[in-house]
Amino acid sequence: MIDDRMIEKMIKRELRKANTIHRETFASMHEGESVIREEIEEALDDIVRMKVRHNWLWASVKDRNERVSHRAVEKIRVYAIEAIKELIQVAAMCDKFKDSFEEVSNE
Repeated sequence: MIDDRMIEKMIKRELRKANTIHRETFASMHEGESVIREEIEEALDDIVRMKVRHNWLWASVKDRNERVSHRAVEKIRVYAIEAIKELIQVAAMCDKFKDSFEEVSNE
């Protein structure tokens, strides 16, 4: 079972990676919001793709079509993993936002 500590490690690793590629703080709250929104949209895209494949899975199960069912499950798994990665990025960018404007929240 995945626990919160494991997830937090992944989030921290993602933030470190992002900070080596880009600057360590957002230039503005607008930039931070925009980056978070983009990551959310990418995660939602993967979730929608997953749902479409689930509809294929359900139809193929009702039709007893194992070949299509297996392909659908493979795709659902791929999109689930992609969504997880995007959601980790959402959380990492939320941490970056908080780090960028820590002084503002403490006032």
